[in-house]
Amino acid sequence: MAKITWKRTQKINPKSDDELVTKKREEINKTLSENNTDIESGKIIVFFLDECHLLHGDINGYVWGRSDIRIEVPITNQKNRQTYFGALNYQTKQFHV
Repeated sequence: MAKITWKRTQKINPKSDDELVTKKREEINKTLSENNTDIESGKIIVFFLDECHLLHGDINGYVWGRSDIRIEVPITNQKNRQTYFGALNYQTKQFHV
């Protein structure tokens, strides 16, 4: 049996650097740990920031491929997008746009 199915492709960023992400995560965790007392007392406010991109012209579609392997399409830049930013206050769990 060929074990192939019709499924949706997924884009990946070929410029992604897992080592850099791990290093930054460790740096953030260290900063949070060092300032934990001031964070809990409210002297320091911690926000988690994120963005959402509304994209025009989604290039992902369906292709034939093995059912046990994810099909990825390298994308480094998607044009025609609107970006929205938001933040979450770590202590109060309030969302800010």
